[in-house]
Amino acid sequence: MKNTEILTSGTVSYSVYWPRYVERGTGMSDDQYNQKIKEFISNCKLVKGEFWENVRKEFLKKFEYQLELERIEKEAVKDPSLLKSSIFAEYCVDYTNILNGTDEELMAEWKKFVTKSSKNNADPQRIMKKFREEANKPDWVEYARRELLTYGWRSCINDHAHEGKFYQLDETAVDRAFRKLFVKIDEPEP
Repeated sequence: MKNTEILTSGTVSYSVYWPRYVERGTGMSDDQYNQKIKEFISNCKLVKGEFWENVRKEFLKKFEYQLELERIEKEAVKDPSLLKSSIFAEYCVDYTNILNGTDEELMAEWKKFVTKSSKNNADPQRIMKKFREEANKPDWVEYARRELLTYGWRSCINDHAHEGKFYQLDETAVDRAFRKLFVKIDEPEP
């Protein structure tokens, strides 16, 4: 039952939560550790049934999606052309084009993005001040790419993921099915 509970937790697909469930050996590389997590997901005992085996399969896809997203985002700061050949290439093409454009195009889109974002912030002046400071640094391209990758491109990709483009895991349905396994569930007081 414990392993079934682990796979019903929506946040567990993110690597920061795995040390709670899978021990990381000393000197183990990220790739080795991620392989160990995949083996855990593939081999852990779940409640019997086709539904739960499908949850395992889709959860594994979600984990692999998250790893690839993190890898591409990190590497694309230095080489945004990677976005064009990634599994995400057909999605969020506008951001891919901006990130692969000229410095002038990148600066214009970054400024537009930050200006728009600042309007939804409690302290828009602080956001714009930070932008001006970063825009005047010699390595401003890295700041611009990082911000547009994280808050623009990645958000766009995650929107497609929630639409089922990369995995089919309805976490609400999974949670509901997990709760049905119990005779009684005490809900927290509102």
